[in-house]
Amino acid sequence: MSLFLYLALVVGSFITARVARDALFLSRYDIGALPYMYAWVALAMVLAGAAYSRVADRFRHHSLGLALTAGHIALVLVLRGLVAWRLPWVYPVLYVFVEIMGGLLTIQFWTFAHDVFDTRQAKRLFGIVGAGGVVASVVVGLTIGGVGRVVGADNLLLVCAALLLACLVLQVTLRRIVPVEAPAPKDAPAGRRRSLLSDWTQVFSVRHMRWVAWITVLTFVVVTVVDFQFKVVARYAHLNRENELAAFLGTFHGVCGLVSILVQVLLTGRLITRWGVARTLAVMPTLLLMGTAVFLVVPALWSVTLLRGTDSVLRYTVHDAASQVLYLPLSGRWSGRARAFVDGVLKHLAQGMAGLAIAILAPRLDPHVEWLGFGSVVCLLPWLGATWTLRREYVRALSDTLDERRRVSTGTAISLAKDEQALGLVRETLAAPDEHHVLHALEILPFIRRQDWSQDLDRLLEHESPRIRQEALRLMAHENATPFLERIRARMEDADPGVRSEAVGTYCSMLQERALPRVERFLDDESFEVRSAAISGFLRFGGLDGILAAAEPLKVLLQAPQAEARGCGTRVVGQSGIRSLYRNLLPLLDDPDHTVRVHAVEAAGRLGSSELLLPLLQRLADRHTRRAAVQAIAEFGTRAYSTLRIVLANPREDPNIRRQVPRVLSRIGEQGSLDLLTRALEDQDASLRYAALQGIVSLRARFPSLRADRESLRRLLHTELKQVYQFQAILCETEPLQAELLKDCLENLRQQALDRVWLLLRSLFPEPAMESALRNLASPHRTIRANALEVLENLLDEENRRCVVPLLETQSQKLLKIGDGLFVLMHRDGPGWLRELLGSGHAWTVVCALDAIRRSSLPGFSTLIRGLLGHPETLVREEAQVCMNRSDVAREPPGSPA
Repeated sequence: MSLFLYLALVVGSFITARVARDALFLSRYDIGALPYMYAWVALAMVLAGAAYSRVADRFRHHSLGLALTAGHIALVLVLRGLVAWRLPWVYPVLYVFVEIMGGLLTIQFWTFAHDVFDTRQAKRLFGIVGAGGVVASVVVGLTIGGVGRVVGADNLLLVCAALLLACLVLQVTLRRIVPVEAPAPKDAPAGRRRSLLSDWTQVFSVRHMRWVAWITVLTFVVVTVVDFQFKVVARYAHLNRENELAAFLGTFHGVCGLVSILVQVLLTGRLITRWGVARTLAVMPTLLLMGTAVFLVVPALWSVTLLRGTDSVLRYTVHDAASQVLYLPLSGRWSGRARAFVDGVLKHLAQGMAGLAIAILAPRLDPHVEWLGFGSVVCLLPWLGATWTLRREYVRALSDTLDERRRVSTGTAISLAKDEQALGLVRETLAAPDEHHVLHALEILPFIRRQDWSQDLDRLLEHESPRIRQEALRLMAHENATPFLERIRARMEDADPGVRSEAVGTYCSMLQERALPRVERFLDDESFEVRSAAISGFLRFGGLDGILAAAEPLKVLLQAPQAEARGCGTRVVGQSGIRSLYRNLLPLLDDPDHTVRVHAVEAAGRLGSSELLLPLLQRLADRHTRRAAVQAIAEFGTRAYSTLRIVLANPREDPNIRRQVPRVLSRIGEQGSLDLLTRALEDQDASLRYAALQGIVSLRARFPSLRADRESLRRLLHTELKQVYQFQAILCETEPLQAELLKDCLENLRQQALDRVWLLLRSLFPEPAMESALRNLASPHRTIRANALEVLENLLDEENRRCVVPLLETQSQKLLKIGDGLFVLMHRDGPGWLRELLGSGHAWTVVCALDAIRRSSLPGFSTLIRGLLGHPETLVREEAQVCMNRSDVAREPPGSPA
């Protein structure tokens, strides 16, 4: 209400001053100067706007608003005194001043409102707050005519000063109520100073703001033409009747304000919420196009008044409220500057250019002022087109605002290859004494191509850290390190077994069969790690003789009592690539040591032998080997499809295995994977459906070219949304039972269904904007969450928007009514729902329902509880027995109604 009154006082004072100014100027000054007034206003507003832009975000907005209002009160009083002297130059000065006053006060108000509201609140409340200006235009407009006749047009300036004084008092009150940001320093550092040119550059560097600026230019070219047409016709209709002209202008503003109230209250909020920002912005140019056509055909006072009224009604209601929402995606650090530049500078430049164009064309068209409407049509058509393009850019801007996060990617490392200074920094880091920094630099090296790092790596072979020596040897296998072969061979005598093992492996990789004579002695090394490196070299590069030489040492490792030895042996088998060795892996897949099982699974994936596929599927049920088994099976690629299809289609298969199959399919980037995952969405197992959805999202994100069955996804989305609303109904209708455990269970089930909804939305809309919006819905920051909701609402179609958005904004009781309007929901009383839940296929839900029955001492459940004594789940049987031991249940006859 305070902001409502604040805007009402701002608009009321502006209308009062504008009526007085127009009446005085049109009656006492040359009408031929009117077009130049637009240019002078533009110049003055550019200067004022530039000044405001420099200070908008450097001072507290409250303090800046107080200073502006107090200054305007003083200037209005001074100008009233000068008007009394009837000095000719006063009227143009008054004309320009009133526009500066109205523009700056309005900008200051909306900047303050932006500080108070986030995106979602703005969409709901900007329409109501904006109604304050509309109410002011009605009250002031309908009364100003009578007041003007009594006190005269010139004394209306005193009424304006009184309204500004009331506004100043309200601002002081708001300062105590509304929290304000910490004061910024008065003088920005030299490096942070900005100019008008920098504001221009920053606004036009953002695609979203470029379209906002373009629409602003077109808007004010058109409204300037319309305003000129209206004033010229009104002036000649009230020639030499100053007070009657003031009364007409006041009545015009009052009637427009009355219509605006209806538009603001009944349409503005609903239009923005239902149509979105961009479509709402298209309303004004559409109706102005129609009004211009009427005035061109019938050039009269009533038609131009209708045209000007359309501008006045829509610009300060629908168009203004929607336009202010466009600034919300901008960061708070420069949103005030952008608004000040576009609203306080750019639009007045457009108005000034339009004024100069009118000054040139109007004398040539006189007396056919209506013909200027052809110029309006030329601007209205691209204005309409720009509003449709703006929708996409607006959503993108919101998404970018949400998606501000650090990214470390391969591309960043690759770009270093072209930056000599960065390469020098990497080399300096490799030579640093700190182990952590050196290891980090070594991680980057594989991504920096076309650079020879062999000398840098050679120096690291003497590093005191075994980890660094080991990593340097590993990387040298991929470099042109032939000149350093002796240095590598020397590391085979290193004290650290890990370094010796890596040295043996690197030496074999570089010399292949020529290295075998030098590494043969390591086949019996005391270190299992070194021994496995030598065996691997013989198997990979030694041919048949190498296989024969390595066979016995490998067999010893695989059958050793030590888990470390068996693990080393399985890694050797995987590195060998010899598929016939799968027989040696089979017993190790069931090894008692889980680390050995993991190594065996990884080796099986590398071998890719079809005989290992079924044993690997069994490893999906083992929590220790699950992750390795998923990757190992995925390495089979499309060869695994037939087996995976059978597993998914068999509801009797171990659930722990079935629920991991989607993870496997998501790693096989083929259309067949997406088809199998989509088919799994029809399964009764909710956990399997969730895993399948995660797989689909992952696949579509990595392989956008894959074709999803959108109809199936939409159908499932509808089902899951209905389930969310159904769980909400159950929660509300079981609340009288006061069963906390059941409530917690139902909330968890509802959240799981909601999580599946989010995954389905990500599957249907794989755009980064949807991903960013859904990720930020859980943000603790109000503004970020509101922006996420705004992006989500703009991306969804009408049907899904009606179902999804209320889940994020509406209270539970209202949500239940919305759900009944969208779906056919089941309704029961508390005991009725308990009977339904006892038949659930979800064991924990049954347990929670039994717990609620036991704690509530509800009668009539004996038959159902007895039936659960034979439930396959132990926990359900135990809870049913506890219920049966309750005295009142035990006394119920077996045939008691359930």
